[in-house]
Formats: sequence, C-alpha cells, structure tokens
Amino acid sequence: MTVLRVLVFAAFLFGCIKAYDALPVPERSVMVFVALFGGQLLWVGWARKDQPFERKLVDGSPSEGPAADRQVWRVRLWVRLVAVAVPLAGLPFVFQPQLLNPEWTGGLPLVELTALMFLYLALGFAAWAAFRSRLDLGGNLVRVTNPWQSRLFPRSAVTSARQGSYGMELVLDDGSVVVVFALQCVGSPDSDPPPRWVSAARAITGRDPVRM
Repeated sequence: MTVLRVLVFAAFLFGCIKAYDALPVPERSVMVFVALFGGQLLWVGWARKDQPFERKLVDGSPSEGPAADRQVWRVRLWVRLVAVAVPLAGLPFVFQPQLLNPEWTGGLPLVELTALMFLYLALGFAAWAAFRSRLDLGGNLVRVTNPWQSRLFPRSAVTSARQGSYGMELVLDDGSVVVVFALQCVGSPDSDPPPRWVSAARAITGRDPVRM
C-alpha cells in the first residue's frame, strides 16, 4: 500500500460521503453500494498490478517459458456471470424499497439497510472470489490464486494431483497441499472428454490424477 493509493482511496470514500449527503433519502442508499463495490474494484485492480507473474509470462521471459505455452484456468464463465447478475438483480429493490414494503417510501429503515449492506458485502466478496481465482501454468512455473492466498512454485515440485472438497489439490514434494479453488472437482475422471480439473492435472503432472 503506497501513499498515493491511500490518497486515492480516501478521496473516493470522501466523494461517496459527500454524494450521500447531497442526495435525497430514497436515492442516497445507493451510495453505500457504490462505496462497497468501488472500493473492492480498487483493491482488485491494485492486487493485479502487484502480481508480476502474469506480465512475465506475456513478455515471454525465457526463464518462465514462451507466452504460447501459457495455460490459464479460471472459474467457469457462467459462474462468474451469476456472481455478478445476482447483486445486479437486487438493485431495483435498493433504489425503490417500496417494492419490498409499500411503507418504505422514505428509504430503507436502518435495520434493513444494515442487513442489506452485509448481504451485498458477502455477494461482492463472492463475485470478487469468482473473478480472482485462477490457475496459471507457464513453462516450469505454476501460480495458484485463491481468494485466501496466492502460491507460486515450480511445476517440477508437484508430485501428484487429486480430488479435493474445495477444488483440485496439488501435492508438492515437501508434503504440502495446494488447493486450486478455480477448478472444482466436478465430473468423473473417466468422462469423455475429461473434466477441466482432470485436463489441468494432466497438463501439470503429465499423468492422470490420483483417485480418492
């Protein structure tokens, strides 16, 4: 976190507060969600800029392998679309609370507004997690980006891949296990064509995943 980023974030929040005070009661509730989602977009954008791995692969650095060898697995597109569509579908009720209760013509009551803020915060986190999670394979480097952490390690360090409750699991030579949240273990390894997680396991290890 740099001083410039702190200033940008503070200016954004200050603008949201001023807009909240200037808007009439029914419309001012939307500024709460603008602040939540806008703040999340800033953090996500800054996090991407702080990750040099993707830029090195695109540049085709010899140590990581040519860009043509890069493979990326993300959360399925329809899941990402749903993660965005659900909060958007609820916005009409935020702008016009009387759709939920005819008595709420002056805006949401404090209790309902607080609950809705936490709900949208959870939905925003789910959408952020869906777009953040990914598996990058380039040359001899593997980067696993999960909502809770990001790991970078050599592909040669992966001894096996297997099914997991929270996604495909990569077992490293030091005994640690890295969960790939972006690749949920849906579908049988014997399916034709194989599920995405099986294809990813083969691309990383060169063999079929370990059966559980």
